[in-house]
Amino acid sequence: MDNQQNKKRNFGISTFAVDNATSIFLLALVILVLGISAYQQIPKEQFPEVDFPTVYINTPYFGNSAEDIESLVTRPIEKEIQSITGLKDIRSTSIQDYSVITAEFESDIDLDDATRKIKDAVDKAKSELPSDLDTEPTVLDINLSEIPIITVNVSGEYSNEELKEYAEYVKDEIEELDEISKVDLKGSIEREVKVDLDLAKMQAVNVAFIDVENAISSENITLSGGELVKNNFRRAIRVKGEFDEVDELNDLIVKSENQRTVYLRDIANVSFGYEERTSIARADGLPVISLDVVKRSKNGSSY
Repeated sequence: MDNQQNKKRNFGISTFAVDNATSIFLLALVILVLGISAYQQIPKEQFPEVDFPTVYINTPYFGNSAEDIESLVTRPIEKEIQSITGLKDIRSTSIQDYSVITAEFESDIDLDDATRKIKDAVDKAKSELPSDLDTEPTVLDINLSEIPIITVNVSGEYSNEELKEYAEYVKDEIEELDEISKVDLKGSIEREVKVDLDLAKMQAVNVAFIDVENAISSENITLSGGELVKNNFRRAIRVKGEFDEVDELNDLIVKSENQRTVYLRDIANVSFGYEERTSIARADGLPVISLDVVKRSKNGSSY
């Protein structure tokens, strides 16, 4: 009876492990070392790419009420989108001057394929949209690759030009890294030439806005003059016509008729200033230029 009970209580695997304790210990140690090595070699991403199966259709139509936007723009586009396979939900918002349609797909659908289907449906709906639509519908998807992984602020008690110079230097240094796709500057002010026209003076000399535009665009240009062969050397010829100074614009001839020459200074005030701000960045009350750093993915795209 005692022998039968011992046989019943005996478990082969545990008995083998007890009888070969040294071998089992070495085997467990090898498995542990191989497991740690495999874990360290597993590819990991701190910012993995994630696709949201959502596509947006934005359509501006200025000068129209929300009701007109819904009936003239939103509904025709929705009608074509509803026939797309794999579509999970459609939501739309119609406000004054603007229409936004959100198309959500199933999670297993390819985002590029979904975007292509939406664009095809929008193209079909264009024939039903108003003929005086200023801007065609824009199809957008959520792209996490454009989200910066880090933001570097360059600040101090310096002028905008000095801060921008320092920020551009830092930008060039960061973009030289192989892991970085691009760096975007925010908070800087770009310089521009402003031409403030005097309408009364323009009417007095019979000058239109298109005359000023054509005069500036035709003079502010650099042309190629072909090539010149001399002493067996071929040299390229350029005719430089771009403006270097603001005063050169003042001496620009806008119109010349009936032996009367109209200069730009006669009808306008030309100044060298700054563009209108589109972004503002500050830190501790000081002006800041921010550098948004976007990392490059393994396949060459940014994330």
